[in-house]
Amino acid sequence: MVINMDLIKIGKFIAECRKEKGLTQTDLAEKFGISNRAVSKWETGKSLPDASIMIDLCNLLGITVNELLSGERICMEDYKEKAAEKLASMQIQPSRTQKIAFFMYWLFLFITFAGITFVLINQGQVSAGYAVIPMLAATVSITVFRMKSK
Repeated sequence: MVINMDLIKIGKFIAECRKEKGLTQTDLAEKFGISNRAVSKWETGKSLPDASIMIDLCNLLGITVNELLSGERICMEDYKEKAAEKLASMQIQPSRTQKIAFFMYWLFLFITFAGITFVLINQGQVSAGYAVIPMLAATVSITVFRMKSK
């Protein structure tokens, strides 16, 4: 899963909000039971706060989660527009692993149905032309089922 966010901008914003509240990295870390190195990683854009503490962090810093993920304060007039932009930028794209899994799925289907067809033809139970029809029907039905289940 790839999510498009500017981690450096978010990190600078966290540091700015922390300083506005008069907190050190150590103070912030102690409030959440984490290391000050974790806070440093947020502020340098190397990582994001864990989702389990994000709401509490935002409450402590006096910001919304949308502001945190945007890396800037959002006035109420722009709030809906920024929220829509953030959702659009977080479109989920398939990762390399998911693409490989998808390819392997289709390869498995092809080999399985080709093997069944080969066995049926060699046993003389069905002619080659008619053996392709169930193979295509099964492939289409499995594809439709997978699309509906997503």
